[in-house]
Amino acid sequence: MTKRYRVCLWGSDSPYCWEHVKEFGDEFDMFSIVIGRTFGYKFDIRIVSPFRRKPLSTIFGVLNIARITYLFLRYDRKCDCHLVHYLSLPYALAIAFLPLRKPIVYCAYGSDVRAPRGITKRVVGKALGRIDTIISGITRSFRTQYIMSKYGVDANKIVSPLMWYPVNPCFRRLDNPTIGNLRKKWNLTKEYVIFSPRSTEEFYNQHLLVEGAGLLSGELKGKIQVVLTGLGDPEYRKRLAEMGRQRGVDVVDLGRILTPDEMAEIYNISVLTPHISKEPDLGRSTFEAVMCGSILLLNKNSEPYREVFRDGKYCRLVEVSAEDIARGIEYILSNANALKDEGERLRITETVNWERNKARIVGCVKALIQEKVRNGARQPRTDQDSNRG
Repeated sequence: MTKRYRVCLWGSDSPYCWEHVKEFGDEFDMFSIVIGRTFGYKFDIRIVSPFRRKPLSTIFGVLNIARITYLFLRYDRKCDCHLVHYLSLPYALAIAFLPLRKPIVYCAYGSDVRAPRGITKRVVGKALGRIDTIISGITRSFRTQYIMSKYGVDANKIVSPLMWYPVNPCFRRLDNPTIGNLRKKWNLTKEYVIFSPRSTEEFYNQHLLVEGAGLLSGELKGKIQVVLTGLGDPEYRKRLAEMGRQRGVDVVDLGRILTPDEMAEIYNISVLTPHISKEPDLGRSTFEAVMCGSILLLNKNSEPYREVFRDGKYCRLVEVSAEDIARGIEYILSNANALKDEGERLRITETVNWERNKARIVGCVKALIQEKVRNGARQPRTDQDSNRG
């Protein structure tokens, strides 16, 4: 009988972590440890702070780092491999300084390696040096600029191009009668629906989206609904709603976190999906939108977008300014049928083929475990060991 390896997943309370727990459960015995409580998924161990204000939040933060350190040591003895989602400071500290013996696979998100500065950057860099394999996504710019150049990571330990997150099969195009019924269900009955699926935070520039929509002609503006989810900063959403009222833009706050099936319904209703964040970004929602037939409005200065998507094919690239966003919206609404290139939609769908990508990740994890067994996993890891590639 083939041995089932035990994999310990370290992450946050997020759909990505929960999906890995589910998806890899048929290949590995999964054990999950996460920080935070946002979505309420069921994990084996959850680490939260009951306080948001200082100094109690700081005290509990230090205590949680100590607890995570203990858990890493404990489960390093119990598991065959660590699978790390999002290299937050507590995880980076544990990986950088503990004498861990088991191999580590890290799924790179973006901000966890883009944002660190000073001491935090040095800690993250040391942790990356001790990680065995980094799955960095599909864009060359991200792995070269934010992993190799910034931290000096050996290219041999990076597995790419490989999309490490699954896309739910519910994200598909629906027929027109079904979409008509969904419009009634969600009360999104204006001619043009613009769906912003990302968390409502200033980083994602939803205020520029509302401002840009406000610059459209009165007739066109009256045909538009801008839809927000309930994920993110509620005060920012109130500000967006007020901006909409002042500029004559119908801003719809759904007021809650949507399930994947509900997201798919809104994508199908939406004529366009904006992704105009402040920094280079490549969210899963870009792929979900195209798979459902919604056209992307993208930040033209984001290199990951330019690598994956092609202007004029299910996509319009714009400058991140209200004026250019307005021009981009107007262009998409006037040329929607021409922009919906079916060959492009199928190409994007194939990029996130989960069965293929999952098989590569499983093979990578098993190969690392077997190599450790051959080389003797009893010796604590060192920087030199992990830098062998």
